[in-house]
Amino acid sequence: KNDVILMISYGGESLELLNLVSHLKRLSHKIITFTKSPNSSLSKLGDYYLSLKIKKEACPINTAPTTSTTLTLALGDVLMACLMRAKNFSQEDFASFHPGGLLGKKLFVKVKDLLQTTNLPLIAPNTSFKDALIEMSEKRLGSAILVNEANELV
Repeated sequence: KNDVILMISYGGESLELLNLVSHLKRLSHKIITFTKSPNSSLSKLGDYYLSLKIKKEACPINTAPTTSTTLTLALGDVLMACLMRAKNFSQEDFASFHPGGLLGKKLFVKVKDLLQTTNLPLIAPNTSFKDALIEMSEKRLGSAILVNEANELV
């Protein structure tokens, strides 16, 4: 109910987006539009408007969206940075929404989560290099643990 929807359309006349607006409004969502004109159909229906107006695309024939897509990305980044600051969004908040990413793993994954205590690649000091590689490959840990006859670390 409190979601804000970003609707991005350079021309602002995409039927698939225009058809969604009434449904989103009925659900009380606020809509931010990114279009080239505040007079486009989409911009007029949105609650807030951000301009994607450019003089020319970088494409040599001025047709492929190049400059406009870069501007869209930059505006989205600026909007995100402003919202993060306004909401005091922390690294922990970010990590909780992205637990599989580097920051999420750095903040939330502990050694105990990765620790393997069974099926360990144990080798004796007289194990051949070939057999050590086989043991490491079979146990899939990328290393081997050197132990004596009593299975104590050497």
